[in-house]
Amino acid sequence: MDILEKAEGRRSTLQKQREQLMETIDKIDAELRDLEGFFKVAARLQSTSNALRNARVVTAEWPIPADAATRALVNLAQGNKAHAIAKEAIEIIRRHGPQTARGVLELMDANGLGNLVSPDKDKSARISYVSSVLSKDERFASDREKGGYVLVEQKEKDPQGQILEGPSSVDDLL
Repeated sequence: MDILEKAEGRRSTLQKQREQLMETIDKIDAELRDLEGFFKVAARLQSTSNALRNARVVTAEWPIPADAATRALVNLAQGNKAHAIAKEAIEIIRRHGPQTARGVLELMDANGLGNLVSPDKDKSARISYVSSVLSKDERFASDREKGGYVLVEQKEKDPQGQILEGPSSVDDLL
């Protein structure tokens, strides 16, 4: 009888182990199902983030203001270049008030349009060039008291370029 008792004991032990293993397998199966759901969501998110990452790469390749200025330089003749610098200086002075030639150049560099002003030269030569352009242009006046170049009020001109001065109405003539 000892053998039968040992065999029954062994059988009950093995059945308990099998039940424990089956519970472990059930837990593992449940965790695997959860992980499968996780991987489905992760794959969807990864494809979305890849699309976003690709979009970021594309936006990083979009032109910056300096690129636009460089392309614009190709077609600018000397007079047109001075005109473009003066036009940008007008906008800078309108936004920021009186500026020195150095200030105008720094703000042009910040806007990406500093390439209009001989980018291969040293800074002092570039400042001199901006100063020369602004000094020659009648739309600017140098005012030390105000701290740099200011905009001059433009008077109306007729089609031949003559400044229209005189009475503003018929009543002024009488």
